[in-house]
Amino acid sequence: MGSTFLGVICYQGHGSAAALVREGVITDAIAEERFSRKKQDTSFPARAIRHILDSRNLSIHQIDRVGFAWSPVLSLAFQMRHFLRYNPHHFSYYFSERNGHHGFSRFDKFAKMLRISGEFRKTFDHCPPISYIPHHIAHSFAACAGVTDSHALSVVADGSSEGATVSVYEVRNSRHRLLSQTAFPHSFGILYSAVTQYLGFTPDSDEYKVMGMSAYGRSKPDHAILRLADLRASRLELDLKYFNHHRSASRFFSESLRSLLGENHSFDEKADIARAVQDLLEQKMLELLEQAISQLVEIPPVLCTSGGVFLNCLLNQKIRERLGFKKFHFSPIADDNGTALGAAAYLHWKHASRMPQELRRLDLGPEYEAGVIENAVRPLLGIKKTAGPAAISLAASRIAKGDVVGFMQGRAEFGPRALGFRSLLADPRNPEMKAILNEKVKLRESFRPFAPSVLVEHAPEYFEIQEGLNLPFMIETVRVRPGKAHLIPAVTHVDGTARIQTVSRDANPAYYDVISAFEQQTGVPMLLNTSFNLDKEPIVNSPQDAIGCFTNSGIDGLLIGDWFLEK
Repeated sequence: MGSTFLGVICYQGHGSAAALVREGVITDAIAEERFSRKKQDTSFPARAIRHILDSRNLSIHQIDRVGFAWSPVLSLAFQMRHFLRYNPHHFSYYFSERNGHHGFSRFDKFAKMLRISGEFRKTFDHCPPISYIPHHIAHSFAACAGVTDSHALSVVADGSSEGATVSVYEVRNSRHRLLSQTAFPHSFGILYSAVTQYLGFTPDSDEYKVMGMSAYGRSKPDHAILRLADLRASRLELDLKYFNHHRSASRFFSESLRSLLGENHSFDEKADIARAVQDLLEQKMLELLEQAISQLVEIPPVLCTSGGVFLNCLLNQKIRERLGFKKFHFSPIADDNGTALGAAAYLHWKHASRMPQELRRLDLGPEYEAGVIENAVRPLLGIKKTAGPAAISLAASRIAKGDVVGFMQGRAEFGPRALGFRSLLADPRNPEMKAILNEKVKLRESFRPFAPSVLVEHAPEYFEIQEGLNLPFMIETVRVRPGKAHLIPAVTHVDGTARIQTVSRDANPAYYDVISAFEQQTGVPMLLNTSFNLDKEPIVNSPQDAIGCFTNSGIDGLLIGDWFLEK
């Protein structure tokens, strides 16, 4: 067999994506939403696959095998057992009730996954052989693609998969040995989502808002939420009387939870609830990890994590601070889209007997040539345009004066974070910048923090991290040094932490140069970085997306390719 493998995820989970591993190299990965412009699009990733094939001059016939990052057979078997146990009289749970924003019933999704070969034939007139890969295995391979160590502990935690919600593996030379597993309906992800919904947010979507709100709350060792979950025999166990997710696809908590916590809360009371569920998540996850470590004869040098639960940056901070691994790899593609890459990596390992080359960067999406950008820029009227070397220093100057600047350079990022390829940039020194960004562009809650991108060589001056530690993916929080917090108030959260991204010249020279230019003008070697998108839209992808976002919002400037545009 050759070695060109396509990974795909769709219909199930929270997105749709495709990824390519070719000759042992992860060459491409992109979410369908970047092309469709539909947030959390779960449809068949036809545009993403077409882009990958076209950009690599491949035909579908040159794909040796497709890995689909979910097993519908395993899922159907588990769900039928679940149905008989919890919902024997509620057929709507499977055949009519829509699952949140996905728009499909559970039965619809099983049928679509089993018929995916038909989608390939309809779209591309051919379907390569398909392997259905268990979802947590795909998650784990996506995480392990980021390390070179032969021995690791890999932990996957999400809302649910084919049945598992937490899987703990000992990994040796990419071979996975299952140490423990928690099954649905017991789930860290559901625990957090149920409280998210109780607080008035959208479950399976707004959990990051609860994480941000938790910093405003007070830790209370006797808070009622702490009785919702416990560990038994290395497995999470929810007290199901407070939950309803196992009986309804749309209502995650029961009336018992409402009775336990009450109603009509003030912001401070909601923040205390958010803090309590964050504390509970951290406590029980740390206990689970410590129990997993105790089962091992030899402690691995590295911990790998994936699954949506590990997008919780505060949790990741606690894990790094409390556990004694030599290395931590919190996968920056821990969401469901990342399993497309994991599926492709798994196929390469299975058929080539080795992992792909280490995944060091996430700019794996589309890139647009200078001529394409120029053709998009030149027709713009009423916009001041500067091209050439002066564009970067001019953009930095505008940021230093308080403007919000869009930034589009190179290939688009894969994953949920903007990492300096499709970003909005602002001055971290300005204490009013959060309010300015929310008014001009983001339209989001005032309690949510913004993140800093800092030159890697200066990071230890501002943040409590060790010299030489590179944190390029904005996947964990760190403590801001007390003597520096007042210098960068726009990126310091109320609890004194920041969701940091370190930037090196090798990884992103254009972004490094903009931050360096800002440092030369202000003495501060960082910028506020947030995703380049309007509220409820995906991150921009193409020049047309970037220009549309710029012209239809309060963004003041746009650095795109060699051009700086000003209103």
